[in-house]
Amino acid sequence: MTLINLRSFRKTIFFTLIFIAFLFTSCSGPSENNTDATVVTESPTAAPTLKPTEAPVPAPTAEPTAAPTPEPTAAPTPDTTTESTIESTPESTVDITYVLNTSSHKIHHPNCNSVAKIKPENYATTDKSIEELLEEGYTKCGNCW
Repeated sequence: MTLINLRSFRKTIFFTLIFIAFLFTSCSGPSENNTDATVVTESPTAAPTLKPTEAPVPAPTAEPTAAPTPEPTAAPTPDTTTESTIESTPESTVDITYVLNTSSHKIHHPNCNSVAKIKPENYATTDKSIEELLEEGYTKCGNCW
């Protein structure tokens, strides 16, 4: 470094240190030696005394009444005609309502998660059999089948 650059560098360092010292002394607040500074201190105030609250008195409850005991009923007798009718009914004739997407030609069960995503203009229901719907070109949904 040249002599001129060294002197200006020293001056810069000197004034920077003085500036930093000034910042530290001015930010630290009034010192004990400073008689010009007026320090205001607040005297502690007594906290207000709270009155104890009274415990709430619960309202009296009505006396429990005895629950009536149900009379036993006779056991149902099995009806054999109903069981044979159910067993002889083929699955294709049972009335089940399916949800159709008329745009994608998908068949859905009513509780399928994909039903909520069908636009109203593409939503339809039917009680046709699966075989009839497949013949019409519909396919089964991959989520609910």
